[in-house]
Amino acid sequence: MLKRIVALGSLVLTLSISTSALGNTPQYTIVDLGNAYYSQAFGINNQGQVVGTKTTAFNGHWNAFVWENGVMTDLGRGAAYAVNNGGVVVGQSENVAARWDSGVRTNLGSLVQDGWSTAFAINDSGVIAGRSHWDGGDQQHPWHACTWPSGLATDLGTFDYNNRYQSEAWGITPQGDVVGWAQDTMAEEHSAIWTSGSPSKLRGDSCNRAYNMNSSGQFVGVSWGGHNTHSSRMGALKSDCSFLRMYMRGRVQ
Repeated sequence: MLKRIVALGSLVLTLSISTSALGNTPQYTIVDLGNAYYSQAFGINNQGQVVGTKTTAFNGHWNAFVWENGVMTDLGRGAAYAVNNGGVVVGQSENVAARWDSGVRTNLGSLVQDGWSTAFAINDSGVIAGRSHWDGGDQQHPWHACTWPSGLATDLGTFDYNNRYQSEAWGITPQGDVVGWAQDTMAEEHSAIWTSGSPSKLRGDSCNRAYNMNSSGQFVGVSWGGHNTHSSRMGALKSDCSFLRMYMRGRVQ
């Protein structure tokens, strides 16, 4: 029997795959994380540590949390989006990207003074990826994808080489490749991968975003029709708008 743990909302699903008389039907055990009026779980590591955000009252403050072995530990104001296999948590606190190591929070800062930032991903080497306000564009404080390889925010840029438009980083592989999305000179969004500082397109068309990639080069995300217009189908788990593709040697397979 093979067991896997999946974080979904404020629940943990333990997936048991068995070849018993039940055939190949997966069996789930649902565990309520508890200890909150409302909560959301965003990330999980191989040890079963779950991270997210919670509030204990209607219209109350949102606090980041880490859940392990039935115990939900409050990390303070904010939201936690990812945890690596070393137990290091990243997210946002007081509108700034943050890192929690053994419960101790470190604010990561942003690309501009007093700018907002969010950390969405961390790999087992401790490299963090996310987004930050950037003050050099045509828009008021647009988001730019960035990493924090050594504690300082590094701008990853966009497909518009004047960097007027926006990008965000949502996932990072064990090798340090970053995936997300970036706008081009027409402000249209493209799934993107950053392997050596500048972005490359993961799909040939526009109006799509990548949210994560595994060590084999498979990435997942969302695609929608139209020119820079999100349809009502965006984010739905349907074959015509979600996608699974393989990125290998600079080409989408």
